[in-house]
This record gives sequence, structure tokens and C-alpha cells, in this order.
Amino acid sequence: MRILPSFTLFLSLYFDSLVPAVAFTGKEMMEEFSRDERILYVTGLVDMARYQAHLDDDAERSQCILDWFHSSELKPMTQIEQVFSRYDDKQAQPLVVVLINRACGKT
Repeated sequence: MRILPSFTLFLSLYFDSLVPAVAFTGKEMMEEFSRDERILYVTGLVDMARYQAHLDDDAERSQCILDWFHSSELKPMTQIEQVFSRYDDKQAQPLVVVLINRACGKT
């Protein structure tokens, strides 16, 4: 019966939409995430910023983001963790965006 898989998909999407999005603070990132988990989370943020630059047809910015984060042996990760600690009451995602913008010339 084909309706059961469709209904199951509908229910899973419906109940997933009821869960509020979570914005982690710098303090939560530093205290509740292991370093490996922070690296995974931040890598996702950085890659999404790079993808957005690609969608905006900004190849130079996309390459800058790639070079800044992935080509420098995770040195930016140490800087990001310092920012998380310093601004521990702020959300992590905007802090990473600010660092990307500083590194790649967007204000």
C-alpha cells in the first residue's frame, strides 16, 4: 500500500517542524561540546557560508572562505574557540560569520 510510506513521511516532517531550532551560545559550545564536536559544527557553518558565496556567484569569496578555514591546519578553529570563550553569551553562528567576514573582506 503506497499511502503508508507517504503518511509516515508526512508525520515525521510534521513532528520535526514542531521542534524549535536551537542556537548555541559560545559558552555552550565551549562547555557542552567536545573539541571534535565543535570542529564539526563550525565546519558546517563555514561550508554553508562558502555555499552561499557560490550561490551569490562570488567565486573569490568562496575561495577565500575555503582557504581561510580548510587550508590553514585549523588555526582559525583556535581563533573561533577564543571568540566563543570571550563572547560566551552570544550565539555561536553569528560569531563565526563575523570572523569569516573579517577574513574575506565583507563587512
